[in-house]
Amino acid sequence: MALVSREGEVYVGTIKTGASVRKRLDPQSSSQQAISKEFPKRDQFVYINIQRVPGLYRATSVVCDPAGKNFAVTQV
Repeated sequence: MALVSREGEVYVGTIKTGASVRKRLDPQSSSQQAISKEFPKRDQFVYINIQRVPGLYRATSVVCDPAGKNFAVTQV
């Protein structure tokens, strides 16, 4: 995956998914029980590990291959 920021900087990233997560509060506290909520599981989220590509400025668009190894950028 490749991204262009509003400032024209280019980032490449990989998509990953995770395991489940819950928010846990003390069950004995009634005030905390009233406000406690169960968060969505991690497998419902998508994580993107991104890295900035050095030397690319004023980019307007970017295209990359499915593996994210090769990319082309248009600059102003």
